[in-house]
Amino acid sequence: MISLLNGFRKALISNPLLYIIAGVLTAIAVARTYVLAGGTVDLYYAGILVHHFFIGIILVVVVGIATFVLYDEQLRNKAVKHTLAFLFGFGTGLIVDESNFFISAGQAYSLAQYYDVYNLLFESIIIIVLLALLFGNMYIRYLEGARKKK
Repeated sequence: MISLLNGFRKALISNPLLYIIAGVLTAIAVARTYVLAGGTVDLYYAGILVHHFFIGIILVVVVGIATFVLYDEQLRNKAVKHTLAFLFGFGTGLIVDESNFFISAGQAYSLAQYYDVYNLLFESIIIIVLLALLFGNMYIRYLEGARKKK
């Protein structure tokens, strides 16, 4: 039983999906805490309103490019892989956090809409799907390991 738990823990820690989920949760927590603490949702650059999902898109694109540009040896390095996974998750979290912006077709929305039930529901669904993928992936790895032992 203990060896099974140790094997599960090692497999979980080495799974990039864990770091993606951590990035998503961190991004949502940071964005929500910032707004709740009195920060403004609006970010302006040169007089142009920049929503934080744009920052998320940039992060996701940069991580995607880095994944293709880096050599296989670099991507086998767990620290590099986990950092890229976390940054991808963080960018995804920033995008998901602005789901009301997408639903309202880019119209200006209020702070009350930022904490809308539908927005929280959408974020919860994304997190549940990611957790299902993580544990589904873990189960598949477990089954593959059991087949190799036979």
